[in-house]
Amino acid sequence: MKKEIYILGVGRNTPVFIDLALSCGYTIAGLLHYNNEKNGQNMHGYNIIGSTNDLLTQNTLSEKNFALSMGDNKIRHQLAMEIRHKGGLTPNLINPTSYLSRFIKLGTGIIIHANASVQADVSIGDDSIISFNVDVAHNSIIEDACFIAGGAVLGAHCKQKKFSFIGVGAVIISGKVQFIGENSIVGAGAVVTKDVPDNSIVAGVPAKLIKLNA
Repeated sequence: MKKEIYILGVGRNTPVFIDLALSCGYTIAGLLHYNNEKNGQNMHGYNIIGSTNDLLTQNTLSEKNFALSMGDNKIRHQLAMEIRHKGGLTPNLINPTSYLSRFIKLGTGIIIHANASVQADVSIGDDSIISFNVDVAHNSIIEDACFIAGGAVLGAHCKQKKFSFIGVGAVIISGKVQFIGENSIVGAGAVVTKDVPDNSIVAGVPAKLIKLNA
């Protein structure tokens, strides 16, 4: 019997999460928006049944499964923690076409999309998202609530600190970068050759500091 899952967040990325959940063998129990203005509408035949506020007023969410589709790392992580505090489940959704080494460590609420590759001795923290065609090299650490966008490469022996974002097609060079700082952003197509400080936005080839991420 297939398990049901609720998708939180109704927006342009929601159909991607519907596809992923179905690929992982779930049925969609319903969609939840951040408010009630879309109640009764549907997306690709799946009903919008309420809001996240409605959800979090319930006394318990025991044994119910949830996937969070919002791109904001901090909002996604905070909601996931509140759901888990009420007994809800945030299962890892891992596309069957991805490659994961048997020698990795996974938290909960992790999203791994199609054709991603995660090599040996990698650790991925709670509520992080690994998008399509991403390559995560060996001995890397991805902390809680990170996002790696499509086609990016996270080199070996690098720590991606919590709430950080690596843009589409960016390359973090193995052996040159020890960490991507907390709450930092790496721009699309950047080639990162040195450590990125906390709360920074870097871009370019090679990547340089553009401004601080307040």
